[in-house]
Amino acid sequence: MNYGLNEWWRFSVIARGAQAPGESAELRSLGVSNVFDFTATRAWPVHLGAQLQYRYDLHGAPGLVTLKLLAEHRAGDLTSRLNLIAEREVGGGAASEWLHSYSARFMWRLNDDLALGVEGFDDVDIAARHWGPRLEWSPGQARIALAYLAGAGATEADSQIRLSLGYAY
Repeated sequence: MNYGLNEWWRFSVIARGAQAPGESAELRSLGVSNVFDFTATRAWPVHLGAQLQYRYDLHGAPGLVTLKLLAEHRAGDLTSRLNLIAEREVGGGAASEWLHSYSARFMWRLNDDLALGVEGFDDVDIAARHWGPRLEWSPGQARIALAYLAGAGATEADSQIRLSLGYAY
């Protein structure tokens, strides 16, 4: 759930689930996210922003604080995004170091409601990368995204199907 508090600050509540092979799907964590648009960069070739996120694990693992520098470039129907990420565990049993990674997405808008592209991310914690196709459908204020990400490196045999639902009001 996203809520735009004003033109430069968006707040979200996030629920994450997972399903390991042979197991039932379960809710893994709840979190909050704040995205800040650096409005002075809107006319720049690369538009910048920042994201601050906190995730609470529902199964006793440490929480997670994530800081992201968000960069986006638009050229016609193509939108390119690169996020530089720093994460650190918090709470009981938390590791004390910061981990650094990235995520990227390249989307081609086919029409007002449909976009197709590719996305990927690096998970330095387990020396793995995931990349694959993404489809977004935005009927009205709703947004539905589906991605299939194939693993490389330590997770070569692991693939992910990601489903994202959003509604802007």
